[in-house]
Amino acid sequence: MNAFRKITLVFLGLLTIAGTAYGGNTEAIEGKRYSLTSQHGPWMIMVTSVSDVEGANRKDGMTAWEAADTIVYELRKKGIPAYTCSAEQLAEAESTQGKGIGLRSLLREGDICILAGNFKSIEDKQAQAVLEWIKTKFQSTVADEKKGGLFAKTPGQPSPFGGAILTLNPIYKGEIQNPENDALMVELNSGKPYSILKNKAKYTLRVATFAGGSVMQVGNQSSSKAMGLFEQNFGRNLDACAEEAIALAKALRSAMKHGYDNDFEAWVLHDEKTSVVTVGSFSSDQDPRIAPLAKLFGGRAGNAENPMTGDDGIIPATFTLPQKPTRQNPLTKQWFFDKKPVLIKVPVVR
Repeated sequence: MNAFRKITLVFLGLLTIAGTAYGGNTEAIEGKRYSLTSQHGPWMIMVTSVSDVEGANRKDGMTAWEAADTIVYELRKKGIPAYTCSAEQLAEAESTQGKGIGLRSLLREGDICILAGNFKSIEDKQAQAVLEWIKTKFQSTVADEKKGGLFAKTPGQPSPFGGAILTLNPIYKGEIQNPENDALMVELNSGKPYSILKNKAKYTLRVATFAGGSVMQVGNQSSSKAMGLFEQNFGRNLDACAEEAIALAKALRSAMKHGYDNDFEAWVLHDEKTSVVTVGSFSSDQDPRIAPLAKLFGGRAGNAENPMTGDDGIIPATFTLPQKPTRQNPLTKQWFFDKKPVLIKVPVVR
């Protein structure tokens, strides 16, 4: 193999699960790209991520994509179905599906991750065996330092792939059964006001996210200073975040009482880190009602003079009580919606 541009193998060591690789009729064609799709998984092994090193350390030879394809080919020769997925692909999944957030947050622009295996559950014995093999036995020509490769040297992980982890396919579209997660979902949402567990549809539109310091709600005035004080003194309290999400859902459901043209079918979803508000119930992601709602609740282009304009030039849509404050009926509450509403699947709990 020719010397290649130095690449960085970024290892994401989050789990330690103790094996051998499994055989099978897995296609392995050198030079062919095997891209991740929504049909793979749902549980997979995040093997590593690769990226080009720019500047003086860069050498002629393999690009990061060529290195990623090589790792995939070498895994497939061992009978392990493996795939590539770029950070940009994950960003697109987050933008269009509300998914891909977990892995994308660990990747930089231009990174390419390698995922392997198609497992039904994180408890799958085969998944754990393959994970252990990759972490301790897998040898790739890409990780040969004599040929220019760089990899993270982590204490306790002598193998270049010692940081491999089990994770979900970030763009998987099917339903994923996880009894532990189902139990947590029920615990956090059952019996709560406007619980999304009562929504019997397949999809709903996420319009507001309450997550620690990201919560945006102010009372009596609309100013960046007020928002900053709110986030500092209140926004990091997750219980308070949940209360605000419930309050917003209640207000949306009774919007006409506050001067709006329509009430909105609003729902609340809590997890261990966030509370979100959604609107609508849709049996299909092609429902014609989705686009108008996304436009209504989405952000608008602003200008530098507007104190609420972010670095992206977008002003978030707001919901106020009342809709048109007056001296006799002053503003008592104001919420800011997510700048880009996202269609999400309604959780299915068995």
